Amino acid sequence: MQNGALASDGSGMKKFVKRLRALGRRRQLDQDLEDEMAFHLAMNEKQSGDPAAARRRLGNPTALKESCRDLWAFTRLEAWWQDIRYALRTLRNHRLVTATAVVALALGIGANTTVFTIVSSALRFDMAVDHVERLVALHPGEGLANADLGSQPATDFANLLGPVKTVENLAAYRFSGVNVSDSRALPERY
Repeated sequence: MQNGALASDGSGMKKFVKRLRALGRRRQLDQDLEDEMAFHLAMNEKQSGDPAAARRRLGNPTALKESCRDLWAFTRLEAWWQDIRYALRTLRNHRLVTATAVVALALGIGANTTVFTIVSSALRFDMAVDHVERLVALHPGEGLANADLGSQPATDFANLLGPVKTVENLAAYRFSGVNVSDSRALPERY
C-alpha cells in the first residue's frame, strides 16, 4: 500500500477507524506510550547494567514517541487545530490589533464589492437577449480580398433563414463611414 491509499481488503479502513478512536483516548494512549518506553528502558538497563548504555541503545525517546504517535493519530489535523487555538488565543489577548484587522478587512471587502458592482454594471453590454451564448454572427463574403460586406443586399440575409433550420431569428447590420463635424472644427471621418 503506497501513500496511505486504502487497500482493497479493508485494512486501510481499519487503520482509519483506529485513528478516529485514538482521538478520544489521546491522554490514555500517551500514558501507555510513556509506560512502554519506561519498560523498554528498564529492560535494557537490566540487560546491560549501565543506564547510559541502555538509553543509547534505546535511541532518542522523543523521536520514538513522535513516530509512534504518527501511527495512531492525525498529526496534521491536530497541528492545524493547535494553530487555530493559538491564533484565537492571540486574537483574544490583543483586542486592539484584532479590532483593527477586522475593520481593515471589512473596509477592504466592502470597497472591493462596491467597485466591482459599479464597474461590472457600467461595462455590461446587455443586448436584451435571453440566451446571449446562443448568438451566432455570420459574415457573407468573408475571406474574399477587399470584400465590401455592406454591399450585400438585404434579401440575401433574409434568404439565410429558409434553408438553415437552427436559426430562429435573423438580424442584419451594416457599418458605414460618416463625417462628423461641428462649427469649431474640421469634419472627421468615423
